[in-house]
Amino acid sequence: MIELTARCLQPTTCPFSRSTFCENPGCAVAADEVTLPCSVTDHEKRLRRLSCVVSDRTPVTLHHTRGGSISESLFGGPGAGQKQNPALQIPLHADYHVGTYGIDARIGSSVRDWERRFGEQTDHLSSTSRLLRYSVWTLAWSWASPLQRRRVEFFLAEHRSRSLPA
Repeated sequence: MIELTARCLQPTTCPFSRSTFCENPGCAVAADEVTLPCSVTDHEKRLRRLSCVVSDRTPVTLHHTRGGSISESLFGGPGAGQKQNPALQIPLHADYHVGTYGIDARIGSSVRDWERRFGEQTDHLSSTSRLLRYSVWTLAWSWASPLQRRRVEFFLAEHRSRSLPA
């Protein structure tokens, strides 16, 4: 069983953003008052208190990340007919979610185009983690189904074997 910490003390170098597990036992300390939310509703309430990760405007809508950089990340895409892990959401102003510049508007552009213009979703998830003071990647792992966990473990094994020197 892989033990994960509640948050990363070094969010700019968080191992999850590099597709590896956090092995830093000092990441979450006893004095830490921040805890992982125990429900999707609690997590979404915390997200709705934040401003847009692109424009810093409010109010926000919650975007379930998918495609683009997410498809190449630790959790990948959810698969056909499946929902993305609810921990992997970012707060976006409606203009950047479904509006003129929206990632979900899909009018004349793709997720990759949106990411080139406004930043990768994986980077926005990491910045959201810093604002929440807990890792959304850790939360996603704790809420992952057995199938998702097998996919993540396979992804990590593949990436570790590629990074080993010959």
